[in-house]
Amino acid sequence: MNDKPAPMLTLCQLLHLKSVEPIVKESKILEFALLVDKFDCIQALKPAMDSMLGQITSSTPYSYDLIVSAFILDQPQHFRSSTKAFVLHSPDLDTTETPSEYPSLFREHLPEPFMSTSTLSEF
Repeated sequence: MNDKPAPMLTLCQLLHLKSVEPIVKESKILEFALLVDKFDCIQALKPAMDSMLGQITSSTPYSYDLIVSAFILDQPQHFRSSTKAFVLHSPDLDTTETPSEYPSLFREHLPEPFMSTSTLSEF
């Protein structure tokens, strides 16, 4: 296996209902979300991911990694709250950006309607 040991250990602990210490930090959430998706464990870990994202969003309301992770992990409530916080509070938000100028994380993992400038202009 070519996966990093720490996220893999966390994944195995969650799958076997073991306590996880320390919780996955915001800076590593996307890496962990991609690992969960890679091994098709999203449905099995849905409650754990809800709790994990809830702890992260309470300290960091939005980030590119958090938005993409919430989408990958099929957590619509966290996706909605983090994108709302991003739109309302991001000093870097420029609605004139074209989809090709968005962070590569968005282009790579989010669906096309999310990236559409026509969708943004409707708001």
